[in-house]
Amino acid sequence: MTEMQMSDLWSVLAKVGLAILILIVTWILASIVKWAIGKLVTKIPALQRDGSDGRQIGKSIGQIGSLIIWLLGLIAVLQLFNLDQVLSPLQGLLDGIFGFLPNIIGAGFIFFIGFIFAKIAKQLVQTALNAVDLTKLTSKFSS
Repeated sequence: MTEMQMSDLWSVLAKVGLAILILIVTWILASIVKWAIGKLVTKIPALQRDGSDGRQIGKSIGQIGSLIIWLLGLIAVLQLFNLDQVLSPLQGLLDGIFGFLPNIIGAGFIFFIGFIFAKIAKQLVQTALNAVDLTKLTSKFSS
């Protein structure tokens, strides 16, 4: 083998090794994200359904997060090998996902603010009803 062929071989082997490392890190991160989101959703009462503890919703959202991590990892591997024709549709997909992400965050923020207002209104109504003696009021109307 010539020196040029050896250099090319080492370059390809280095890229393959780096690609394997990227895939291992991606797998670890995707597993952590899936687990963390699944556990976090079980702690949020608003995301729990009647008769369950929210595991199904948490599992689904965790799976979505995990798949997004996998997409990012695969894009990194494709960039490593300069596979631009395969890479451009995936980048378009991720641009769409990340373009929509601020809308989801905004909707979550609005939901949170509404939830806080609803709790305040509930406490206000409960306090007002506890302050009024309803038995006196109903006795006036019944006689």
